Amino acid sequence: MEVTVNNGFFHRNCIITFSTEASLNPPDIPFSLNIGYAFDSDDPSDCQFLGPNFLLFGEPGEHARTIVGVKKLGPGFHTIRPCFIVNDANTTGLIAFPCLIVECRTQ
Repeated sequence: MEVTVNNGFFHRNCIITFSTEASLNPPDIPFSLNIGYAFDSDDPSDCQFLGPNFLLFGEPGEHARTIVGVKKLGPGFHTIRPCFIVNDANTTGLIAFPCLIVECRTQ
């Protein structure tokens, strides 16, 4: 999943909204499922956190979540990709019905 924006010749503030249903297995605290974003990169190590980033924190069952962050991007084309981080190697996360929206505007 990715979104590409064209900022033309300007720097713009971009509002990034990610919405999904998510669950953890096993659903035990303190395991968490976090979201970040990679900008102009396919490499998960380039993942950056913007604002709140916990999709789930040890909660049983599936939950609908929406996360909003703001990032200033320079002129030209930029590709934004969500990246997901689970804080324990024995835990898996499930993402269902993901939606990524990016809106950019000049101040």
